[in-house]
Amino acid sequence: MKASALSLVRKSVKTHPPFPLKLVSGRTLVALTASLDLLSLGYVVDLLVSLRISPDDIMRNALISP
Repeated sequence: MKASALSLVRKSVKTHPPFPLKLVSGRTLVALTASLDLLSLGYVVDLLVSLRISPDDIMRNALISP
């Protein structure tokens, strides 16, 4: 599930660079400098909410991706 969510984050960032992005936590993200796979679950959730990626989007992506 996390892999599917991170895949959507990667796609979203590549197609529509949202920077600077105001995260739900109140921080501003200027660039993704770390490997997404190393981000904490809380940070991933913050990114998903901020990018407006829904649980349904993640489930659809999980069904499509091999």
